[in-house]
Amino acid sequence: MWGKPIYLDPLQTPEDRAKDLLKRMSLEEKVGQMFQQDGRHTDSWDNFKKMHFGSVFWKLGDDVVPYMNEVKKTKHKIPILFAMDSIHGYSFWAGATIFPTQLAAACSFDPQTLIDMGKVCAKEMRYTGVAWTFSPVCGIARDIRWGRCDETFGEDPHLCGILAAAAVEGYQGGKTLGSDPDTCLACAKHFAGYSADIGGRDAAEAWLTERNLRSYFFPPFEEAIKAGCGSIMCGYESINGLPCSANKWLLKDVLKKEWGFNGFLVSDYYNIRRLVTRQCICNDLREASILAANCGNDMDMAIPEFYESVISGVKTGEVDE
Repeated sequence: MWGKPIYLDPLQTPEDRAKDLLKRMSLEEKVGQMFQQDGRHTDSWDNFKKMHFGSVFWKLGDDVVPYMNEVKKTKHKIPILFAMDSIHGYSFWAGATIFPTQLAAACSFDPQTLIDMGKVCAKEMRYTGVAWTFSPVCGIARDIRWGRCDETFGEDPHLCGILAAAAVEGYQGGKTLGSDPDTCLACAKHFAGYSADIGGRDAAEAWLTERNLRSYFFPPFEEAIKAGCGSIMCGYESINGLPCSANKWLLKDVLKKEWGFNGFLVSDYYNIRRLVTRQCICNDLREASILAANCGNDMDMAIPEFYESVISGVKTGEVDE
């Protein structure tokens, strides 16, 4: 007879295991799961010992082993989600299969090609301990001055949506996440309107009406979500003066409530810091972290101050636990 907690019982449903685990976790442990560490930073190991963070990127192959072994010693033994940018193949691993860019692959007009690419990429990632790719890019190409057009599936929302859904199927192996050890978690990015920056200036300002968003920029993300995409990455830019990472209408009202997205939303690299340093709508990282968490960001990428800030915000009643 199974004598361990429900969350450690593989025969229980993921939902029941998660509910049981959450009841046992402290506030600090919960917020730690909301932080993703940059594995290239020298504080990576110290931050893990302090926060038991939920995810880390730029740790591949043998570098994941110390973290996996340390997890076994922790109170709840929550696995770390290792992640990497693998847009058109596992390009940061020597000898991995490299495919054409999304724009080139889109020239095939063939969803099966994207499914096959995703399957190969996912399998090669999993054999090095990585289980989450920051792909597919669901933005649409609009201005050739923007330097990331080659990362998109082109300018047609309909085609972009079909191919994004196919890529998700390839990475994840269907809508039942975790059912196949040779698959990985997909991440549709960058939500939303990121490719519409004025003058092609990356991560700047986009002037977009709700009609533009719903007609052109939302559909590829909707298709990715219908295909079961388990995570979404927030856009860097501001839409009509409001940064995406602080846009409650975009992240909560549309993505989570209207569309019923039940995966999780991760900020892009240093995105929450930009609320202070570039977009200048917050006075400090504490204010930015609390605002981002309240607007729907489920995980911060690479800003350790997010951890203490959200814990503080919960204790003061500024963030709901």
